[in-house]
Amino acid sequence: MIIFGWLLAVLPLAAIYFGRKALGQIDRLPEEYTGRRLAQVGIGLGAGLGILFGGWLIFFGSEVPHGYQVLDYSDLEPNPENKTEMVPPKALELSDKKTKVYVRGYMLPGRQQLRLKEFSICRTSDQCSFAQKTNRPVDLIHIELTGDRTINYTTHQIGLGGIFHVDLAPLHGTPYSVQADYVYP
Repeated sequence: MIIFGWLLAVLPLAAIYFGRKALGQIDRLPEEYTGRRLAQVGIGLGAGLGILFGGWLIFFGSEVPHGYQVLDYSDLEPNPENKTEMVPPKALELSDKKTKVYVRGYMLPGRQQLRLKEFSICRTSDQCSFAQKTNRPVDLIHIELTGDRTINYTTHQIGLGGIFHVDLAPLHGTPYSVQADYVYP
């Protein structure tokens, strides 16, 4: 996707650059060079494509869907100085507002591997692979897929979007959960 993004930036800029260069040569030697109109069309097309591609990258070039707020694991960390705090105020605020969040993570392995409706994710693959028993509850987010969505287990990082919840008496061992209505990829 990054290469595609670079191409979307370079092609319009190249059209504008070469069109302006052609106009400069035509102005210096008008008796030898023609094509003023063609150079002007190239500059116009380059500018138009630049605007079009820029808009596309802004609105559709991100994996985070429109209307979702990126949730970082650091937002879920309780204050280390406050030993009684299980959940930070920012996480409680997101839950109270029924905010749609987007979070990335690695799936915790389980018995079921296909057509998963519920699973947990953690922030790093090392936590999921080697340190399952040493994970703190705030390092995990329980995911429940809504509707008929399912996902197969993967060792790759995935992105999920949905309504964020905090449960101070969790059944799954973690106070955080997302009712996901969006899965990337």
